[in-house]
Amino acid sequence: MNLAITIDGGAGAGKSVLAQTIAKRLSLFYLNTGAFYRIITLFIIKNQKKPQDISLKDLDISVKNTKNGVFKIYLNGSDVSDKLYTPEIDNTVSEIAIIEKIRGIAHHLQRAAVKNISFIAEGRDTGTVIFPEAGLKIYLDAMPEIRAKRRYLQYKEKKIEKTFDEVLSNIKKRDMIDSTRVRDPLKIPEGAILFDNSYLSIAEEVEILLPIILSYKETM
Repeated sequence: MNLAITIDGGAGAGKSVLAQTIAKRLSLFYLNTGAFYRIITLFIIKNQKKPQDISLKDLDISVKNTKNGVFKIYLNGSDVSDKLYTPEIDNTVSEIAIIEKIRGIAHHLQRAAVKNISFIAEGRDTGTVIFPEAGLKIYLDAMPEIRAKRRYLQYKEKKIEKTFDEVLSNIKKRDMIDSTRVRDPLKIPEGAILFDNSYLSIAEEVEILLPIILSYKETM
């Protein structure tokens, strides 16, 4: 039986790093579901398309994990993984992701990406909508100021000019949009483990969560 684990949470909660770390430790496929909305947003911006005009046939999207467990996503055969985390996309993706047609397209692509394999997926509706049948669900949370600091440091590392206040404002805006949208709002999945990592390092998170995951794995 294939292992299915989901990690949900708001922007900057640390979902990607935690999921990638666990995936590498347990040899699972890592799926970044948010990247699908970002790559669709990138396509829309680059091609000056209206979201309502997008269909599956427009999007030649494929994904893979590298030998080091890094998630790569391709648009029309080109690796665009490093082009998805820019202020322009950050400021636009939530508004595009609330569109019902876009969510339907993304869900189809996300499910197809892990069909018949063991995986750990992270995003905002992985445990509630995309993979409701997942056997183990985690909801990751942290205070907005801490999440904003993490994202701010990521921008600095990439030499993207953004003030902390701008990043915090965007985090709060995305929380509001994601949690109040009509379709597939961000919420804690039923039966999920609620985990606050505000003051934990990634090593401490893994130390706490890995035994829980291994215990679940043994019951399969």
